[in-house]
Amino acid sequence: MRTTSTRFKSSLALIAGSLIAPSAFAHSNLLMESSLISGLLHPLTGIDHLLALLAVGFWAGQQQLKDNRLVPFTLFSMLLIGFFLALNGLMFPAIETGIAVSVLVLGLMVSKVINLKSVVALPLIAVFAIYHGSAHGAELGSAGVAAFASGFMLSTALLFGAGKTLADQINRTIPKLNAWAGTGIALFGAMFLVA
Repeated sequence: MRTTSTRFKSSLALIAGSLIAPSAFAHSNLLMESSLISGLLHPLTGIDHLLALLAVGFWAGQQQLKDNRLVPFTLFSMLLIGFFLALNGLMFPAIETGIAVSVLVLGLMVSKVINLKSVVALPLIAVFAIYHGSAHGAELGSAGVAAFASGFMLSTALLFGAGKTLADQINRTIPKLNAWAGTGIALFGAMFLVA
């Protein structure tokens, strides 16, 4: 069984690797030949997607919910709904703005500047997930639908798990880091909005 320290180090390695991955790789011909790899890399090579997914996991790790499966269920199901809506031509307005707002608000939720109960936070996460899923669907390119969706859902699960593991570790060791992590994510969201 893996220790908390090992999970924490694995989460940090995943995040570090994701942050240094060149975004140009996601659009190279080599990766588009393998739709599973393209889907897998898509959330990892866009800092906006990466931070939003980490933030949802981080927020889930901070909560004391009786059934913590509601958060990943909401995230994953709404991502897929947004993805398939986009594939069928239903695009939401201002996708990039919606994604930037999601990073900002999720960061503020992690920092507890915005302190929402799960009855409000879960529908908000659902709306944000639909926007992110819609962006994935719009950027599908020539990749196969099932393989691409499997790839980005796997990346989503890894990022969610990394964020949750980090939050669990920080809650046990240095709880004040929660505010710093959330503030950092929110600042990126604010930058995306003005860019």
